[in-house]
Amino acid sequence: EMLEIAIQQWAWERNDAARPAGLLSALTNYVMPRPEPYERWTKRILARLEGLYPRDPRDQLGDVVPREALDPDVDFRVEDTERLINRFLAGLDYRSSPFLSSPGGMLEPDDAGESFNGTPYVFDMVADRQSRLSK
Repeated sequence: EMLEIAIQQWAWERNDAARPAGLLSALTNYVMPRPEPYERWTKRILARLEGLYPRDPRDQLGDVVPREALDPDVDFRVEDTERLINRFLAGLDYRSSPFLSSPGGMLEPDDAGESFNGTPYVFDMVADRQSRLSK
C-alpha cells in the first residue's frame, strides 16, 4: 500500500506515470519465483489498455483506470469508469484507515493553503480531466 502511494505521488508530482509503472513491473517480474503468468497477464493487459486509453501527449497521466480494467476476465468498458470508481470510493471507510482523511478534513486548507476541490470520496470524470488538462 505504501509503495502504491509513493508511485501515485511520483506520477502526480512529475506528471509521469510511465516511469514508475515500468519500474514497478520490472521489480515484480524480478521478485516472482515464476514470472511467466505475470508476463502473460502483462501482455494481455497492456494490449487492452493501449486500445482503451490511447496516449495523449497533452495529458501524460491520463484517465483513471478502474481495477476491473486490469482483470482480463472482466468485460470492461471505459464508459463504466466513473460508476466503478465511485463504487470503490463508497466502500472506503476513512474512520478505519490512518491513510484516509475525513470528508471535512479534505475540505480544510492544508499547510500550503490548498484543499480538495470537489466532493470528498466522489469521482467526477469530467472534473478530473479538466483538472489534469489545466495544469
